[in-house]
Amino acid sequence: MSITGPDGGKIEIHDISPRQFVVPVGTVLRIPNDHEWYVTGVAVLPTRGYTPPLGAGEDRDARAWGDLQLRVNDAPDAQFRANILTLIDRYWGRYNLNPTLPELAARLTAAQQAMYTAPKISELYTLLDHVLVQYTQYLDAAAPKLETPLILRGGWHFTVECVPSEGPVATEVLHDSGLGMLPIKVVRALDVELSTIVKRPVS
Repeated sequence: MSITGPDGGKIEIHDISPRQFVVPVGTVLRIPNDHEWYVTGVAVLPTRGYTPPLGAGEDRDARAWGDLQLRVNDAPDAQFRANILTLIDRYWGRYNLNPTLPELAARLTAAQQAMYTAPKISELYTLLDHVLVQYTQYLDAAAPKLETPLILRGGWHFTVECVPSEGPVATEVLHDSGLGMLPIKVVRALDVELSTIVKRPVS
């Protein structure tokens, strides 16, 4: 949709809104013509074999999970690449108070408790604002956005891929009563969450 100004100039009207997509690894997404997408965050939903970051002394092998990458227009190099275990932690940390962020989690918990016990509507209103600020700070730390959004223009496409980590890739080990310990490579079914801002023309 376009509007003609008093001087005869054309002004294009666009809708700009946040969107979240959850897609399986291997998906190819095509950007509609006249759209512009900005990928602002990437996370992976927890799946079989995932252990949350529960504290010190745990043994989690990030290389065994491989990397997730976003490749635009079949380019030889990925425009985004990160370890899958890190991306699952990012999703998990957003919905669970992450113990690796004790100060932020404590401030958010204190703000929530104060809100629940607020005796007056005016105090509740003030405390709701305070909780929102604390929650935003928690999300920024637990599930950080991409430093630079991935910009995708109309007519382009991008692929969500799982690739081996750089360097030696560990394997899972199964125990067989007759054959002993067997190292195997496991292909996991992963669902990827893409946080985007979609700019599209208003018709």
